[in-house]
This record gives sequence, C-alpha cells and structure tokens, in this order.
Amino acid sequence: MAAAARQSGAAKVFPAHVGGPSFIRSLKAVLPAALLIPTGGITPAEAPRWLAAGATAVGIGAGLPADPAELAAVFAELALPRRCDPATAGA
Repeated sequence: MAAAARQSGAAKVFPAHVGGPSFIRSLKAVLPAALLIPTGGITPAEAPRWLAAGATAVGIGAGLPADPAELAAVFAELALPRRCDPATAGA
C-alpha cells in the first residue's frame, strides 16, 4: 500500500467493506500523507463516514439509482458540505 501511494499518488483500497472506515483511519495513522480511495461495498449513504475517516474519495457502484434524475440528486446530496460525528465515522 505504501509503495503504491508513493508511486502513483493514490492507492485504491479494495474491498473496502471488509475493513470499514476504521481500516482507513488506521492506515492514515501510519501513512498520513497517503491518498486512499476505498471502493467495493460502499453505498452513497455511507460515503460521509469514509470521508470523515480520512479517505480522499470513495468509489461507489452498487446502490446508485438507474434513473438519471435520482442519480443527480444523490450526487447533489454528496456534494453538500457536512459535518460527520467522529464517534460514528468508524462504524
């Protein structure tokens, strides 16, 4: 992971659902400058917890609506600034 982050600037963390946001937090503790992008098993509703745990971005595929208008609404919601409770960020 550290080598990938040094060479490409970012590291994909897959499958993310196995370790959860707490795994990202643990990685950031030892690799604070790493750009981590978890993907695999993340839903739009869970994205804020992953970002609060230190993810640079998240990859989401499953759980996205097929309807273009609904999909636009999901992206608009994710783009809103928010505060995440650190106590629930690792859940």
